[in-house]
Amino acid sequence: RRTGNPGRDPRDSALLREAWLQWRSPIGLVGVGQTLSAYGLGILANDGRDDDERFGLARHGDVVDRVLFATRPFARRNGPARPADALALFVAGDLVFRDENARLVDGDLAFQVSGGAAFRHPDFDNAVVVSWRRQRDDDRDLLEVTAIDVHGRNRVALPIARSADPDGRPRAFDTTLHLDYEAVLLVGRTTRFRDVTAPDGLDILSGGAVGRLAWDLARPGVRVAVEAGYASGDGDPYDDRATAFFMDPDWHVGLVFFPEMLPRITARAIAQVSDPARVAVPPKGADLTASQGRVTGAAYLHPTVRWRRPLPTGPDDEVR
Repeated sequence: RRTGNPGRDPRDSALLREAWLQWRSPIGLVGVGQTLSAYGLGILANDGRDDDERFGLARHGDVVDRVLFATRPFARRNGPARPADALALFVAGDLVFRDENARLVDGDLAFQVSGGAAFRHPDFDNAVVVSWRRQRDDDRDLLEVTAIDVHGRNRVALPIARSADPDGRPRAFDTTLHLDYEAVLLVGRTTRFRDVTAPDGLDILSGGAVGRLAWDLARPGVRVAVEAGYASGDGDPYDDRATAFFMDPDWHVGLVFFPEMLPRITARAIAQVSDPARVAVPPKGADLTASQGRVTGAAYLHPTVRWRRPLPTGPDDEVR
């Protein structure tokens, strides 16, 4: 984030992304190791995995050293299933190895404590996560922030019609509706940005949200989705409060403006405000304002249409 393209750093030529051990004890799951970090849809923490919902290449991925405990306190081993069986509680402690705000190999020390509750079912997955993060950068700047993240993925299968192939064999046109969402609120304080109006740093109060409604028609392989998103901006950069919300750089929206144009525009702005011919001392924190492809200070509408044609696997699956 401070030396240009992180992909050219020799220390990024080989990165251990996952080395994880877990034990399913009688009271819950215990896990420890280095692992990818992701919550919800990925606008706050994103593991950088390939996502069928997004266009573009994932280039980053959040990596943490984590200790985790998760349990289903009301689940029964015997008897009929109950709604309470789907409730899971979890708590985790992280040392951040790498994300868009910190790199351990550069001397940034970032610790996180997270906890929350999730209602997990094959068709419904909704959760709330509260994370507290304290970070000291290699230049001694501080970041302390609390994040409240509410997210979910829900689907409803609807058999709506039936038709027949030319040979008379019935074929079902089943459809599935998906409702996915994530909303994040950040509250905290940082000394990474300072100016004459805020010599002791800035308070943080920002938020973002994404909602997506998708419709799948299984047999033709068609998916139609409409996604809406919002990331708060900062209308007054000279006060003592930071209100801009930056979505994770691996949350891709489109192929041109956010991933290509905005990073170049913000990088050029940083070069101008740091030019020795213009200013004697660059503004504190100017090097951290590059977008890296992140959505910030914007509301967007992102419709997509996807068609997948499965390959034939046998005589009955001949492509017509």
